[in-house]
Amino acid sequence: MTHFEAVQIIARQLTNQIVVSTVGNTNRELYSTKKHNLTLYGVQMSLVTPLALGLAKGIPSRKVIALDGDGSLLMGLGILTTVATNPADNLLIIVLDNGCYAACGWYPTAAGKGTDLAGIASSAGIPEVSTVENPDELSAVLEGYLKKKGPAFIRAKVESAPLREAFEPLPFDALDGTYRFRQALADEGLVEAWHDVTPVHYTFSK
Repeated sequence: MTHFEAVQIIARQLTNQIVVSTVGNTNRELYSTKKHNLTLYGVQMSLVTPLALGLAKGIPSRKVIALDGDGSLLMGLGILTTVATNPADNLLIIVLDNGCYAACGWYPTAAGKGTDLAGIASSAGIPEVSTVENPDELSAVLEGYLKKKGPAFIRAKVESAPLREAFEPLPFDALDGTYRFRQALADEGLVEAWHDVTPVHYTFSK
């Protein structure tokens, strides 16, 4: 299963979930596949799952998905113990494990050298943990976890290579994306309406 195939499978099952997506090809592939207003794109490495946990705790009425990578999760493995010991039953962590840092030269991660992230998640105490290696497995396991209470963890073993097709950069920067995400939450009634506190030097169109 390629990285992009996994992203496409995930995108097809998105409805009203909140998604926090990591940097690199993941967010560009996701945006190119599905324009999902409740997605916060391009969250920096090590921060994806912690931020998703915070959103899950703050908005318990909605499923929250952390779309993370192996390199990103490895930078902050302690979050798995926090998820296990302070559980949010609406949290789903999906790790696209390609075993390398694809965005900066294909250097192998610890996962690419044998570290089992699903085993670590299970040992940390996360109750629902699965490893999937093909599209059918990912689709079935994802469908099941979206319907049941968590927290849950999916390690999707994927292959990465130079993209066959070029994806344009997202048409907004990180600050603009954050405002758009916050507005989408407000539009859904998940957070209180907010006053525009945009810095005067920054133009943002809602």
